[in-house]
Amino acid sequence: MRAVGRYKKILRNVIDNICSERDKYFVSPDSDFTRSGMIAPQDIFTSLLLMEDRSLSGEVIEYFGSKKDIPTSSAFVQARAKIKPEAFKAFFDGFISETADNRKKYLYKGYRLFAVDGSDSHVPDNPDDPDSYFSNSNGSRYNLYHINAMYDLLRHTYTDVVIQKKRTVNEVAAFIEMVEKHKNDDIPIIFTADRGYECYNDMAHIIESGHKFVIRVKDIDSRGIAAGLGLPDRYFDEYITLYLTRSYTEEIKKLMKYDCCIKHIVTDFDYLPKDYDRNSPAQFYELPIRIVRFKVKDSYEVTMTNLPKEEFPPVEIKKLYSMRWGIETSFRHLKYTIGLNYYHSKKPDSLLQEIYSRMVLYNFCQLITNRAKVKPSKKGRKYAYKINFTQAVKICRDYLKKKIREENVIKDIEKFIESVRTGRSSRRIKSPKRDVYFNYRIA
Repeated sequence: MRAVGRYKKILRNVIDNICSERDKYFVSPDSDFTRSGMIAPQDIFTSLLLMEDRSLSGEVIEYFGSKKDIPTSSAFVQARAKIKPEAFKAFFDGFISETADNRKKYLYKGYRLFAVDGSDSHVPDNPDDPDSYFSNSNGSRYNLYHINAMYDLLRHTYTDVVIQKKRTVNEVAAFIEMVEKHKNDDIPIIFTADRGYECYNDMAHIIESGHKFVIRVKDIDSRGIAAGLGLPDRYFDEYITLYLTRSYTEEIKKLMKYDCCIKHIVTDFDYLPKDYDRNSPAQFYELPIRIVRFKVKDSYEVTMTNLPKEEFPPVEIKKLYSMRWGIETSFRHLKYTIGLNYYHSKKPDSLLQEIYSRMVLYNFCQLITNRAKVKPSKKGRKYAYKINFTQAVKICRDYLKKKIREENVIKDIEKFIESVRTGRSSRRIKSPKRDVYFNYRIA
C-alpha cells in the first residue's frame, strides 16, 4: 500500500517540478498560465495521463466534471498548446529516474536486461505533416509515427523512447542514442534486439559503452552481415574478429581474413574517420564478435553477441533472445490496454504529448502490478497464473481518479488473474489494423 501511494506522489512531484521550470517548458513563459483560470498546467499533464477512448469533449468532461466549471474543448486545446512536448519527455524521464530500482531480483546474473524494438502507430490524417504522411494509389491516406523503445524485461517498464516520423525513421540511430545514455553505468546491461538493429555500428557503441548485447541477424545464406564470413551451414558457436574499414581496395582485401568491409556508401560507422585518404595507411576498427547459430523448429536463427561462452552457453543465448518477446507484448498493451491507439489531436506536438503520457501511465500501472501476487489455490491449478494486466490498468486508472482507496488497489488487482500457457504459437496475421480516431472529434 505504501508503494502505491509513493508512486502516485512521485507522479505529482515530477509534474510540479516540470511546471515550475517555466522558461524551459512553456512556450511563452512570461504569459502562459500566469492568470488563475479553469485549467492549470498540472491539469494538462494529469488529464492527458488519464485519457481513454472518448472524444476530446468527453475526456474534458470526465476529468473536469467534479470541478465547479468545465472548460470547453477549445480552451483545453489552447491550454495544452502552451506546453512544449519536451515537458512530457521530461515527465517520462523524471518518473523513470525517481522510480529506479536495481535490486537483485530485477537483475539477470548481475545484468539488467533491456530489449530494444520499434512499433508504428497510426496517427490522425494530416497532409501538412509530410514526414509522416502517406498517400497510396488505392486512395488510402494515413500518417505514421515510429516509436523506438527500450524496455526493462525484468521490471516490465519502458526505460527510454525515441519517437520518429515514419518517413525519417532510423532505428539504428535511435538505438545508439538510447545506448549512449548508459555509457559506463555502474550496473552492466545486456541489450537484446531483433534483425531491424542488425548493424556493426550499434554493436560497437554497446561495446564502447562497457555493456553486452544479443542481436539477432539474418541467416548466413541471406544478404545480412553474417553472410560471406565463411561460417558452416549447421549449428555453431564461434568467435571471429572483424576488421572494419571504409575503403575496399585490393590491398585491404589481402589484409582481411573475411570479406566484411563497411563501405561508406552503405552505412556510417562512428569509430572510423568519415573521409578516407587512399594514399594513407589502411584504417581499421577491430570488432571481436561471437556468433551463435541454433535451431528453432525447422529453421536456424543466428545471433551476434559479446557475452562469454563460459557464463552464457548457447542455451542461455537462445533464452535471452526469447525473453525479448516481452517488449512485443508491452507494445500490444500500450496500444490496446493503455490506449495509445486513441488520439485526441492531429498536431505533431500534441501527438508527442499523448505518446509520452501513455508510456508514463504504462510504467505507473506496471510498477503497481509488480507488487501484486498470485495467491495459491487450495484446489491446485492446471496452469501457472499471472496478474491480468488489462484489469490492473483499469484499477490503477480508477485509483488516480480517486474512485478507489489506496489500501484497496493491490487487493483488487490480485482478484484478476489469467493462465500462462507457454509453447503456444499461431500464424501471424499481416492485415493492417488502423488506430481509432475521428477527425471531427479531435483538435
